[in-house]
Formats: sequence, structure tokens, C-alpha cells
Amino acid sequence: MLENLPVPPSGAPEAPPNVLSPAQLTPPPQQTKVAAEPKRENRPALPPVETRPVAQAPFIQLLPQFSDSDKAALQKKISDLLDSARSYLRSLNESQLTEHQKPNFAAAHDFIRKSEEALKRGEFSQGLVLAQKANTLAASLPKAP
Repeated sequence: MLENLPVPPSGAPEAPPNVLSPAQLTPPPQQTKVAAEPKRENRPALPPVETRPVAQAPFIQLLPQFSDSDKAALQKKISDLLDSARSYLRSLNESQLTEHQKPNFAAAHDFIRKSEEALKRGEFSQGLVLAQKANTLAASLPKAP
């Protein structure tokens, strides 16, 4: 088999064998690319913007219009809810409430006060919602044995 290989010409310099050294086999270490900061554009400063005060329309609160009989019925319902909430709260021994229950006790008193204030202003819907909240919170607290 070796006989079939071509013979290099006698005048040609002998070529080195095509063998790689171990240093050539390992790839060169990769350099980590550092993210370059984006170039900041030098923008000209914007001229100050003139702001003029905007006249605001007066606050208008629309209240539902109730007939006299509706007002009386709402006042009765609110009064009943507030009486019920007060009764629940009076039956409680505040010193026996847990730290988790004390904020609810105070919140129920606060809802009662706010409901009464809403009634004085003639805000029956708001008064009803607050009275319902007071009653619900008070009823959720455990009664003293």
C-alpha cells in the first residue's frame, strides 16, 4: 500500500506533518462582553412650560331625592339598625375581647357615629350603609357569657 503513495519531488522542501499540538487543540478563552452603556444624547434643554391655574368646577354632590314617607321609613330602618348595634356593643365586655377583636369593636362605634352624622346632613343612603356596617360588625363580636 505504501507503494502507491506519490513521492514528493526531490527539490521541494519537506512539509511539516499536519499534527496539532495540545495548545492548539484547546480553544482560546472567551472574553466576556461588557454591556456598554447606551450613549446619552445631548439634547438641548426644553424651555420651561407655562402652567396656568385651571379653574375647577365646584364640587356637586347629587343626593337621591326621597319622598317624606321614604325618608321616614329610612330613618326608622337606620334607627333600628343603630339600636341593634348599640345593644350588641353594650352587651360586650371590652376587657375580654382579644387584640384581634378590639379594632372591630372600635370600628363599630365609629360606624355608628358616622351614620348619625350622615343622618344629620340628610344623607340617608350613606347613613343606611354605615348603620348596616355597624350592625354587622357588632354582631360578629362574641357576646360575654
